[in-house]
Amino acid sequence: SSGGDRIVVEAGTYAPFTVSNAVVMLGYRGASNTVVDGGGILRPITITAPATLEGFTVQNGAAEDCGGVLADNGAVLRDIHIANSQATSPGGYGGGLCLYNGSKAEYLVVVSNQAQYGAGIYATATSEVHSSTIAWNTSGSGWGGGVYLEDAGTLADSLVEGNSSARGGGVYAVDSEIATATIRGNLASEYGGGVALFGGTLRNSWIEDNDSWNGAGIYASDALGHSCIVAGNIASSRGGGVHLNGTSAFYNLTIVTNQAAAGGGGVWINGGGRLWNSIAMFNSPSNLAPGSGDIQYSCIAPPPTGTGNFEADPLFVATNDFHLRAGSPCVDAGTNEIWMAENQDIDGQRRVFPMPPDDHPDPV
Repeated sequence: SSGGDRIVVEAGTYAPFTVSNAVVMLGYRGASNTVVDGGGILRPITITAPATLEGFTVQNGAAEDCGGVLADNGAVLRDIHIANSQATSPGGYGGGLCLYNGSKAEYLVVVSNQAQYGAGIYATATSEVHSSTIAWNTSGSGWGGGVYLEDAGTLADSLVEGNSSARGGGVYAVDSEIATATIRGNLASEYGGGVALFGGTLRNSWIEDNDSWNGAGIYASDALGHSCIVAGNIASSRGGGVHLNGTSAFYNLTIVTNQAAAGGGGVWINGGGRLWNSIAMFNSPSNLAPGSGDIQYSCIAPPPTGTGNFEADPLFVATNDFHLRAGSPCVDAGTNEIWMAENQDIDGQRRVFPMPPDDHPDPV
């Protein structure tokens, strides 16, 4: 085949192959019927060109790195199921999938893979993952049970669930972006049960029911975050909801029903970290660790020192609905920053906006 060709692959099970031209390759009957099997000893698919691959199941792969699929040089993956693959090197990357150099993936299902870095997916160098499910992948003593992002990688509109590692049970991200994601039920033995974020941005996401030693929901260092709900996370030590380090600055968070055995059930801040325009209530044993950071314009009990902080019932709509009822003291209690004019809240509405017609202002 040559660049530009369109190749339709009949239903069946196939041996591993490499794509080295910019072709479009389609599984004729979709992912459930068109299978590439590595037999537990080979990587099933290697793509080294800006090709498009759509409608395949990839399984039982093994390689030192990128056990299931290696996609490089702007490759595009769509509707690919990747399972039971592993990066076999002790420092291996991408048990299920590696994305390099602007490659993109969407509508993936990535489950039950293993690697030291990014057991499900490893994405780097402006590569992107969208609209995908990454679940039940295991990194053991490594980094990024579900996803490892670095060098301006992106994860968006995706579910990351039930993954495990030592650091960043759901996602481990370095100088990358996580947006509009649901990250729940992940486990990290050290820090960042849901997310471990070093630089970069986390926004418009649900972070819930994750577990870790420190920073069960979010563990962030020198990072920016906004417009997230952080709920039901449990830390065996500190920072059940959010653990901020360095110059991290987070805005418009709703931090509720989290727990930490050693304090800061809602929030633990080391150094000069910032938390503004947020709600931290109903966390155990406390909403905020003593002496924590730069906190302003926030509803926290008891209210810490800082401009605009107060203690009150936020008046959520329901136990698991963190929209605010009409008359909530948290409505319009924050401050506006210039960047907010171009950003949206967790429901996709303008950040600075009048009360919506249903009289239920958004939570964050």
